Amino acid sequence: MSALKSRFFAVALCVAIALTIIPSVLSAMGMRDLVREAVQTVSMPFQWCLSKVYDGVTGFTAYFTEYDRMEAENAALKEQLREYEEALAENEVLRSENHWLRGYLSLKNEHIDYTFLDGAVVGREVGSYATVITLNRGTAHGVEAGMPVITENGVFGYVKEVSFMSSKVVSIVETASKVGAFVERSGVTGLVEGDFSLRKDGLVVMRSIPQNADIVEGDLVHTSGTGSVYPRGLFVGRVASISADPYSRTLVAVIEPAEDLLAVDDVSHLMIVTGYEVYSEEVTGEDTETVPE
Repeated sequence: MSALKSRFFAVALCVAIALTIIPSVLSAMGMRDLVREAVQTVSMPFQWCLSKVYDGVTGFTAYFTEYDRMEAENAALKEQLREYEEALAENEVLRSENHWLRGYLSLKNEHIDYTFLDGAVVGREVGSYATVITLNRGTAHGVEAGMPVITENGVFGYVKEVSFMSSKVVSIVETASKVGAFVERSGVTGLVEGDFSLRKDGLVVMRSIPQNADIVEGDLVHTSGTGSVYPRGLFVGRVASISADPYSRTLVAVIEPAEDLLAVDDVSHLMIVTGYEVYSEEVTGEDTETVPE
């Protein structure tokens, strides 16, 4: 091993001496160009390697610099997008509330004899037999069971249960719901109620219609005020079809409700009618009495 090291050292020393002496001798002989070319030729591979290493290091550094820049830009864009989405969500909420408020004010102007209480939807319960919506209004706000509940489009349902700070509202498609109604065009009266077979389609039926009654598809149906829940004149819906009931010799009309009761998830506010005036026509047609529901 010592001999091998000695030989390697001797060879390296000779090469170093040669590289030192030979260029000096050639330069002394006037052959500097040859020396320069030789040096350039020998150093060229090293220069090429150094150039590639430099380019690689520069490119590597530039890559990470660009990566950091793009990452920062991406983060800024994500933040900007989040702000835009929040702004759009807020605008949608404001648009929805403004739409509801316009409908609310329109109803108040149309029915100045009604006392309204707005309620925000805070819960939904959809089961096999009932669709129940919970409002943030209860006995603390003057709400009682049996009060009618409407939207800006017309009848929605009635208050079924009430607690101190909330109430549960059942829509008119439920089988327990019954609404005295009349046809706006002809004055034909009947009883609108929920039907189990039509509930899944968001429809109701109008029964007890005389067999020779003047009623056609497209007729508008309103509450008649009979019963103890709904005041007269609220829009119930439109006649979708008419058929004869062979057992009772009356007509049955399928009614498409004013409110799309299959889209209850889109409802954010409802209006509870806490009081209204009942117009009695039994004697003079002019007497009125205020009925708090």
